[in-house]
Amino acid sequence: MDVLDGKVAVVTGAASGIGLGLATRFGREGMRVVLADAEREPLDRAAAALSEELGADRVLAVPTDVRHEEAIDALAPATFDRPYVVTVHDMTVFDFPSFHPLKRRLANHLLLRQSLHRARGIIAVSEDTKRQVLKRWPDLQPRITVVPEAAHAYMMRVTDRDELEEVRTRYGLPGRLILSPGGA
Repeated sequence: MDVLDGKVAVVTGAASGIGLGLATRFGREGMRVVLADAEREPLDRAAAALSEELGADRVLAVPTDVRHEEAIDALAPATFDRPYVVTVHDMTVFDFPSFHPLKRRLANHLLLRQSLHRARGIIAVSEDTKRQVLKRWPDLQPRITVVPEAAHAYMMRVTDRDELEEVRTRYGLPGRLILSPGGA
C-alpha cells in the first residue's frame, strides 16, 4: 500500500501477540514502526527481530507503560517526525535519582537524550539547568536557550506595611528573615 509508505505507526503492546503482528504488517507495508510495551526484554527481542527484517532505521523500541500518562506523553517526541521544542525544567532525575520513582528514572534515561537530540530547539528554565544539560550532552550547545519561568503576580514583593505586619503576626515571624524556597 503506497499510502502507508514512509508513515509512522506507533503500536502499543508491540512486544508480542496482536501488537507485534500489527507492527510487523505495518513495517512490511512500508511504514516506520515504533514498538511500545511495558515489558523491556520482550520489547528488545521484538525490535531486534523487526530491525533485522525491516532495517534498524525503520524500527524504534520505546519502553512504555500505557497506564501512566507521563509515559504516553514521552512517546510523542521520541516517535513523531515533526519539528518540536523541548523544555527542560531540571535534571534532578539524573543528579538525585533516589528522589524519583524507578519508572520515571527509566523513562528519562531512555527518552530524554533521544528527545533532546531530535528537538529543533531546547529551552532550559535556568542557567543551572542549561549547564546540567550541557554537562551531559555538550553537542546541544547551539540549540539550547535559557528562558526563565516568570513568577505569577501574587508572588511579587509586598510593600504595604500593614499587610506585612498582618502576615508576620499571623505566622509568628520575626521582623527580618531569609526565605529560601526550593525543591528537590
